[in-house]
Amino acid sequence: MAIPESPTQAKLLIAVMTPDPRCFDLALAELESTHGAIDATSPEIRDPHYRHYEDEMGPALTKRILAFEKLVDPEQLVSAKTHTNAIELAFSIRGRRTVNLDPGHLTSGNLVLASAKSRSRRIYLRDGIYAELELVYQSGEFRPMPWTYPDFRRPEVLSFLSEVRQTYLAQLTSRRPQ
Repeated sequence: MAIPESPTQAKLLIAVMTPDPRCFDLALAELESTHGAIDATSPEIRDPHYRHYEDEMGPALTKRILAFEKLVDPEQLVSAKTHTNAIELAFSIRGRRTVNLDPGHLTSGNLVLASAKSRSRRIYLRDGIYAELELVYQSGEFRPMPWTYPDFRRPEVLSFLSEVRQTYLAQLTSRRPQ
């Protein structure tokens, strides 16, 4: 019989997409007030697939991925998603989002994103929130799944996530009793 173990803590990430730098700054302040300090921010990401959101959010969409310093229990992915949904709603204007927030968590072996949409590849967690495995760390690099979002396949994003993983591993090492 296998004995259940507590999971290793994860690195909380939140991707922030918006056409307006002021909305980014406001969302950043709100996220930091809840999740604490950020220890890494990706460069701006522009991707042709963001056109899917332009009818709602407007043109010139950019995304940045934030990595939070404090490690979290993986089960907190649900509360992170419900919190980011509330922020999106609060920042909406006439029913249109001004910011899109996608939380996830990174471990030594993978990147998982949260979603409120059911798909065959997503695992239901609770409270209407699902988890989707986006990347696995294998043979020294992050590797996408067949369904991984196009922007999370980009070399600069994979490089950023590898750097965040190194920080995460150092955090885990510094927490271990000597």
